[in-house]
Amino acid sequence: MAPEKPASPPPLVVATGTGHMTLWGVPVWIIPPQYHAEMQAELEALSGKAGQGMLYRVAFRSGRRAVEALGLAPPAGASDAERTARLRRFEEITLAAGHGISTVTVGDLARRDVTMTMRYSLLASLHPPSREPVCHYYEGFLAGFVTAVLGAPVEGVETECHAKGDTRCLFRTKPVAASPV
Repeated sequence: MAPEKPASPPPLVVATGTGHMTLWGVPVWIIPPQYHAEMQAELEALSGKAGQGMLYRVAFRSGRRAVEALGLAPPAGASDAERTARLRRFEEITLAAGHGISTVTVGDLARRDVTMTMRYSLLASLHPPSREPVCHYYEGFLAGFVTAVLGAPVEGVETECHAKGDTRCLFRTKPVAASPV
């Protein structure tokens, strides 16, 4: 009889003694989405497109760190199936972190083609109506995550957004020559 697989630790743990929280071993805070929306509005008011770029770059680094912290970096020579399975973990992360349900579709890995769909984005719903996509944090996080799993740089681009009146937020990755961060 094969030994039983040990139970996975609970995703969210509050440390006894310090009160610090971790999500799968990564230190986290619980911050209401309104805080992020207000911070984004202030950054955009103060620095326009540069503020959007700041959110993207910070999120890109967060996406890379998530892959490292959760042990999702594939070994050298990993198969496309292994990389795809690791990319699909993005869905679990957005749900556990309170960002909602996301769906990741992995296309041609040679073209670094990954799509993420969110039917309901709190970030977009808290943003005033816009003619442009507003979920720069998700663009960057997805790009950093995919870059780390594939070992090749991508850019994340939001092509549909609730804040524009679209029925969903849709993000696509595309290859770039060098990482933005």
